Amino acid sequence: MGVQLAEPSSSQSGTQPRKPLNAFSTGATYSDAARRVMLNTPRLPIWPHASVMLIGGEVAHGDLALVADFLARNRNIRKTSLLFIGQGASAKEFLEAELPIEPYPIAGLRKLINIQEKQVGVYKPITVDEFLKSLAEPGIQPAVPQVVIQEADGKQVLALQGTSIFKERRQVGTFDEIESQGYRFLSAEMITGGLLSFPPPGESSSDGRKYITVELTRSLAKTKVETEGNKVKKVVIEVDAEGNFYDQNFAEQILNLENIARIEQATNNEMQGRMTAAIIKAQGLESDVFGWGLMLHQQDPQLWRQVEHDWPRLFSGLETEVKVNFAIRRSYLLDHSFEFIE
Repeated sequence: MGVQLAEPSSSQSGTQPRKPLNAFSTGATYSDAARRVMLNTPRLPIWPHASVMLIGGEVAHGDLALVADFLARNRNIRKTSLLFIGQGASAKEFLEAELPIEPYPIAGLRKLINIQEKQVGVYKPITVDEFLKSLAEPGIQPAVPQVVIQEADGKQVLALQGTSIFKERRQVGTFDEIESQGYRFLSAEMITGGLLSFPPPGESSSDGRKYITVELTRSLAKTKVETEGNKVKKVVIEVDAEGNFYDQNFAEQILNLENIARIEQATNNEMQGRMTAAIIKAQGLESDVFGWGLMLHQQDPQLWRQVEHDWPRLFSGLETEVKVNFAIRRSYLLDHSFEFIE
């Protein structure tokens, strides 16, 4: 177990930046390991102040039953702490890596995922409490943002990359960036913020030359599990979203009445494609990270009892229908792009 602590302010000299103190220990149980930190650290860590928890990839690929018991039972663990899965490195390497600007890199992951959610809109944060509920409740599996270490200017730097997919308390796969954004679009709650960059209407993605960027300001997915008799028929997802035309990388007038409708349809297709990619990945892994089984359990408890034990297989073969209705609201400070006289 590794812990990142703040260096006491009394030990700071002048205007030297504060550095984190990393402490490591092992033990027979997680609680034992946590207490053994005090064998080489003469300060008591204030455990309830920990706002971020990072689970190593090796642990995530094993049975998380004991981890879940520790997280749920320990009164010193904040259930509102954000959870991450570390991939490709040891706990020591993660604690010793840097995060630009932030003096305490692990704690800085909270700021990192919150600011990317508003500005980029790729990864969905998850708290310890939400993780435990997804493990315990029927018909839903957890999905947790991943952290990796990248090299930048000769330094080891933390970065968000992918989303861990779980099944039966074990990580079984990963959403890539596109699939992670699709998973976020499928959230049951209102989401705000994020960008989508894609070729304008009439351009092929294989050309790779022209792109437009649309800012998502609001999106809400409504999901319904349709049944027929004692069978699950299909899952219908309807997304209402709106946003703003934000950017283009070519000198051409694209914003006009005709093209606005085409851009809205292109955005519909882009969002639908990313959601479909996430659904295909999850179904291939038989991991219901979307909670469709939970919806069925709440909607028709009797039918759920009939299919519960075979739900992973049924989930993997479910027919899905994704509909998106996106509307452009603004183009910010310009109605027309610049036209230059050669």
